[in-house]
Amino acid sequence: MVAWCGMRGLVTLATAQALPASFLERDLIVLCAFTVLLGTLVLQGLTLGPLIVRLRFPPDDSFDRELSAARIALIDAAIAALEAHDDEAARAQLDSLQEARVATAAGQHPWEVSESDCLKRDMIVVKRRRLAEMRRSGAINDDVFHALEQELDWAELASSPPERLQLVEG
Repeated sequence: MVAWCGMRGLVTLATAQALPASFLERDLIVLCAFTVLLGTLVLQGLTLGPLIVRLRFPPDDSFDRELSAARIALIDAAIAALEAHDDEAARAQLDSLQEARVATAAGQHPWEVSESDCLKRDMIVVKRRRLAEMRRSGAINDDVFHALEQELDWAELASSPPERLQLVEG
């Protein structure tokens, strides 16, 4: 596979271009090198997809396995830290972490399947609708609208798995 995807004559073309202008038949050499390069790019490039299918490479899930293992390690560290506390807030966090650990061990993102995160996202949709209504009716000004919109954006990011939302620059 690596040989099939190689440089395909790039060095030949670069070498042909580096020949002095006074070199005998330089233009023909450059044209031949370019033709070979283009031909192999197109012909071999068109066969790359079928070659990959035919070789039947197994899917590489090493990243997902390592990611899940690291998430579980982080969740376990948080659980160990919370076990020292014995109040209502700590118990609620502990329950949430246990739920996240089970989801992560099953290969899912904990924020994707967490009932509380799903409810948070649903409530954010409701809040956004109400915020838009308040703006249209003139109950709030633009500055207040944008401040609350930003809060809702951050809350949505915090309750959504990374694959669902992306920050895009520009």
